[in-house]
Amino acid sequence: MSDSEYQDPLTRLNTTLNKSMAFMETSTKSPQNSKSNKAVKINTKSQPRNATKSVTSRKSILKKRNSNDENSEQTESLNVTVSNGNSSPKKVQVVSRPKSLKDLLRNENLAVDSTESTYGLEDLSDNEEIWLMNIPRTINPRELENQSLYLGDRSKFRIGEERYYAVNCEAPDSLTCVFNTSKPRKSYKTVNLKMAGTITVRRKLPGVLKIKPEPEERSKVPFPKNIKKRHPLFGACYKRDLI
Repeated sequence: MSDSEYQDPLTRLNTTLNKSMAFMETSTKSPQNSKSNKAVKINTKSQPRNATKSVTSRKSILKKRNSNDENSEQTESLNVTVSNGNSSPKKVQVVSRPKSLKDLLRNENLAVDSTESTYGLEDLSDNEEIWLMNIPRTINPRELENQSLYLGDRSKFRIGEERYYAVNCEAPDSLTCVFNTSKPRKSYKTVNLKMAGTITVRRKLPGVLKIKPEPEERSKVPFPKNIKKRHPLFGACYKRDLI
């Protein structure tokens, strides 16, 4: 007879449990490839296939401008849309800054005036004082001939039926003026001039007539008639008290 036949039931139960625990330990020690515990191996020695192509295909950020592009940017106008709150958007045309006299004539739609200049650059000298005169639009500058003005003081004069007066104002430090040079090539020249003073001409308004208020007529109150005479102490029956 074998030894297992002589073992009691408790010993056999312990033996069976020990065997089952041994099987469980071996099963837990075996590696499990779970989805959450994945290892990734990085090979630093390997290189991408298109590495050289990516380097050679890069383009520089800086780009040379063509002369044609610069000229087109100078002459081209931009259309900008401006929206103000709830109002409908408005298109504003932004014109490039003029670089020459021809650009200025084209942008501003100016016309050439063939009027001869009466005062040129040759007429200026260091011994002369230059005064700036501001006049109303209603005055023709030629009508100021033979008029007497006191420089630095208030003066009065008449043109037609209108009366004017001139006052002295603060002069600017310098003023940019364009004068005729009487040369065929450069007929005009820009010069900064220092002003001796500024004269402002204004039209004299007619004086307001002073209206005197008319005196009010005082109405007289008629004195009442048939009034009894009264004594200040004894009243109307003062004769009886006086006897």
